[in-house]
Amino acid sequence: MNRILRGMSIALVLGLVLAAAPAFAGEKMKPGKCTFSNVERVKAHAGEHVKYPAKGKAIKDTCKKEWPDEFTKDEWACIDASIKEDKEYKSSAELLDALGVK
Repeated sequence: MNRILRGMSIALVLGLVLAAAPAFAGEKMKPGKCTFSNVERVKAHAGEHVKYPAKGKAIKDTCKKEWPDEFTKDEWACIDASIKEDKEYKSSAELLDALGVK
């Protein structure tokens, strides 16, 4: 009986871990559907530190210069893929929409 309960417990824990794995394993995010560990920080940066209108290239260059360690490698990859360098973003709402931040 102990073996059965132990086996069921292990299966349950593994199921929970696998279900949450993308958040921990750095699963690649899709452009426009970025997942950030701290969404409020992203919103603050977009609203307080970027002067609009701004081209995507200028936004990315500024963020990388001023906050190089602010985001994870996967978060930066999604930011790079989501923000179009030649597009002019008129507001933080437009920028956050491009990133998929709600």
